[in-house]
Amino acid sequence: MALYKTDDIIEELADYVVNYEEYSANALETARYILMDTRIITLIKGTGVSCKSTTSTFDSMEN
Repeated sequence: MALYKTDDIIEELADYVVNYEEYSANALETARYILMDTRIITLIKGTGVSCKSTTSTFDSMEN
């Protein structure tokens, strides 16, 4: 049995992100790389089989 309901976890994460002011250089660099990866996958999504299979789950959520 989980200790938190899903909404409690999301609320706790949102509070952390909104209220926390001191991000380490490593955290900012990691976030930057994740954003770049996300943009690249989005740009080449339709051109490669591996990218298509990776994002197919998200495509089914759009409808």
